[in-house]
Amino acid sequence: MKDLGEADVILGVKIKKNKTSLSLCQPHYVEKILKKFDSFDVSPVTDNDEVNSTSGYVFLLEGGAISWKSTKQTYIARSTMESEFIALELAGQEAEWIKILLEDVLLWETSVPMSIQCDLQAVICTAKNSVYNGKSRHICLRHAVVKQLLKERTISLEFVRSEKNLVDPLTKGLTRKVVLDSSVNMGLKPFGDP
Repeated sequence: MKDLGEADVILGVKIKKNKTSLSLCQPHYVEKILKKFDSFDVSPVTDNDEVNSTSGYVFLLEGGAISWKSTKQTYIARSTMESEFIALELAGQEAEWIKILLEDVLLWETSVPMSIQCDLQAVICTAKNSVYNGKSRHICLRHAVVKQLLKERTISLEFVRSEKNLVDPLTKGLTRKVVLDSSVNMGLKPFGDP
């Protein structure tokens, strides 16, 4: 038998050894898992702006967008539900302003709640729950605002599937087709193919 020296790979596990440490690495296994869960080409967060979620809303009247906004949140949400709740409160404030404006210019004969569509059931359930049992005071205050808007019938909440959510192009990167479809559904006219 011939001595091949110290092993650097055993059963696909790479071994790195120096005077003070020994490390094991499975790059092929890690690569396989990342590809399986479609996370192979993701890039790490490198900037504080990338940590904050983006809030957005679009309000339609008679099939056309009358108000829209997309902005980075100032509070770093700990979950998707918190992030969506922050966006809901922002949309609720805008809905309240629009409703007052429309009542002043007499576009509505009777007061009806403005429908806000949300693509996360947890946010709708939390908003409709009479008691907020979370630990974050930032969300607790927002919960009180949204709860009041619901109670006063300023807004109503309804679930919409993510693929039908018109605000998605304002808050995340999407395919050209999804952006075009959302734009048309906002009442914007397509520009034509470049």
